[in-house]
Amino acid sequence: DQQGNRLTHMKITGGSLKVKAQLECGGKQEKVNQIRIYSGAKFTTVDEAPAGTLCAVTGLSAGSAGEGLGFESSCPAPLL
Repeated sequence: DQQGNRLTHMKITGGSLKVKAQLECGGKQEKVNQIRIYSGAKFTTVDEAPAGTLCAVTGLSAGSAGEGLGFESSCPAPLL
């Protein structure tokens, strides 16, 4: 962003993400400093992003494109 903070864009697929949450990113523990919801060039900050939210977070420095953060419980294979 304009202040030099690295933004990590993500979609929350399950549960929720809160500010100050610890995530394993790039093999090390990092903390979410801010959650931003963008609308064009403007954004609002929120304390929590529920499932289905597209957001950008600050505080993660080791992530890379396509990397999954956190985990979701796996679904059992369907029985045929």
